[in-house]
Amino acid sequence: MSERRWSLRRCLVGAILSAFVGSSVPLAADAQEARRRYEGHRGAVTCLQFAPDERHFLSGGEDGRVYYVDSRSWEIVQEFKGHEKPVRSLRFREDGKEFVSAGDDGVVRIHSLAEQRELGRLELKGKEGCRAVFVPGKTEVVIGTSQGTVHHWDFNQAREIRSWTGHKEGIADLAVSKDGKNVFTVDLDGSAANWLLEDGRVVRELTTLNEPFTKREPLRGVRGEYTITAGPRRSGFLEALGRLAGGNERKDLYPSGAFSENGRQLLLTKVCTVDIQGRWFDPGQPPDPPAGRAVGGSGTPFDVFVLPFSAFADILGSLTRSSGRAPAWRQFQKTLDAPQFLLQDPGTGALGKRFFGSPGPGITALDLVDGGNRMALGCRDGSVWVCTTSTRQVARLSTNPAGEGLAKAGGKDALAVAPDSSAVTAVALNRGGRYAVVGHATGEVRLWAVNTRRLVQPAK
Repeated sequence: MSERRWSLRRCLVGAILSAFVGSSVPLAADAQEARRRYEGHRGAVTCLQFAPDERHFLSGGEDGRVYYVDSRSWEIVQEFKGHEKPVRSLRFREDGKEFVSAGDDGVVRIHSLAEQRELGRLELKGKEGCRAVFVPGKTEVVIGTSQGTVHHWDFNQAREIRSWTGHKEGIADLAVSKDGKNVFTVDLDGSAANWLLEDGRVVRELTTLNEPFTKREPLRGVRGEYTITAGPRRSGFLEALGRLAGGNERKDLYPSGAFSENGRQLLLTKVCTVDIQGRWFDPGQPPDPPAGRAVGGSGTPFDVFVLPFSAFADILGSLTRSSGRAPAWRQFQKTLDAPQFLLQDPGTGALGKRFFGSPGPGITALDLVDGGNRMALGCRDGSVWVCTTSTRQVARLSTNPAGEGLAKAGGKDALAVAPDSSAVTAVALNRGGRYAVVGHATGEVRLWAVNTRRLVQPAK
């Protein structure tokens, strides 16, 4: 059958179906018009979120637009307009049929993907920037604002149930427990709390990275011991770095924290002054080669989880490198500014793993999934580090060959070789952390296969 006759037959079948079915049955969005190729945003990407089906994702940007994207075809399935300022958060309902968006315009919008329409719109009186999340199983949302206030709304009735002042700084992230009874919040300074949703009463204030931390451990693989101490930053190195990069305060350079799904885990991060000192027994063997040990937490005698792996781990390895002199006990000491990370259960307050990172890359975006076992750290040099905390395995995702080389070599500041325009401004992992969608200051968005470190979309 010729192509012309086949096209004619399809038209006749379509006309007959239309006559019987009528216009009451809506056509699917991709049947009404050809889908557009997804090309990111005009301006920085501000938030990303994988759908529960793990095939689609949402992206929000400084342009106030939200796109619902098919990660396989890299096509826009639906586009949502309405926010007059940057979109700050995107969260799906558990079934993936609805999502809530919130932005710097002080407006929270609830959208239906199935019905392709807006279900509700809540506008804060103060017009302050905000983030929002659904209360599981209810027509309610919890909103955290840039003024540190928490609001509890019923969007079906368009009424506020209650609100309370929770923080001195703006809310950086928030989550609601799976049973809908508790709200977890973290602000831009890293202060975090667990609240009862029914009355806004604080259940507990969580441990912060403003508190000093000290740990004493034996060295691994050599005789000796060390003490590591971390506390509020003492030097001005990173403040000066921030001014050169265009930021005035730490919170403009580094995110403070992120929750995993349903608030099961909280990841806090903050730049601290870290001091390591101790002693080790030098057996007097010939000097090690200049290259030193392999970088990373397992490549040094220190039981410190180091990420991203580069300068910090290389420094640690050099502290106990054999000098070739007579056997003797030797002292070592090193002080530097570096980001500290802490995992904890916001429901119980139980502390989890604590680790440190290299000072160079400058962390600009966070995500946490798999009950806190996998995290993504977006950096100012355009790279992303995906870390599995249970195994200490790390994958670096980057299209910047220069940055990759420096990370392998260690000891160099990646910020010095990469423009700010390439900075990662948003990152999201799928449920198991196998894929990462990454947004940049340029408006570009990329999809990576984490285990193979392969760029999937946009396809080359």
